[in-house]
Amino acid sequence: MRSSLLILVCISFLWTITAQAASDEAVERNNQGVELLKQGKIEEAIGPLLKAVELNPKDPNVRMNLAYAYDQQGRLDEAIIHYQKAIELNPRDSVARNNLGVVYNKIGHYDEAIRELEKSLEIDPKSATGPKNLETAKRNQSVIQERESKIAEAVKNVGAHPENPQAHYSLARLYAFYGKKDQAIGSLEKALKLGYHDIGYVKTDTALDNIRNEPDYVWLLRGR
Repeated sequence: MRSSLLILVCISFLWTITAQAASDEAVERNNQGVELLKQGKIEEAIGPLLKAVELNPKDPNVRMNLAYAYDQQGRLDEAIIHYQKAIELNPRDSVARNNLGVVYNKIGHYDEAIRELEKSLEIDPKSATGPKNLETAKRNQSVIQERESKIAEAVKNVGAHPENPQAHYSLARLYAFYGKKDQAIGSLEKALKLGYHDIGYVKTDTALDNIRNEPDYVWLLRGR
């Protein structure tokens, strides 16, 4: 079994700009990048958009286009930088705040995601996607809080019963279930060293499925 988080919607507005707002080359580079984005050519779009930002760094729409390209390519740290810059240049940009909230959600920064999504809705309360995005971010945050609470309780139990193999095994199950593989294997190793003996259950326990193919797990179970 695996825990799952919900995905938020990133609004894909793209902006062309005019020569009245920037140099001719900046306009050309930005609009070239936008056309490539529309064609799904994300990697090719980044070059001209970077040049457009270099030529016209104070245009929030150019920043948004570059941020969106990085976002779609999975270069989330860079997307955050340019979404933040777009917001600095235009604090009332609800789309930039929505998209920044989406990226924060992707990297597990749920407090920041909720903050930006709430601000986006303050600016644009009629947003079609905003309320659902905010609800999803809060739900994801709740999942994480529940996860950390369960792990903290199991860690506390191990601290109270450091020689109890079952306590260590229970912690290993939680770590594995939630994808914390190194911690799971460490706790499982401790449980086995302390005498946890139900190897048949270890080999079939679905909570350990996330670590089943890890070399260290295979090594721990060798010959058992």
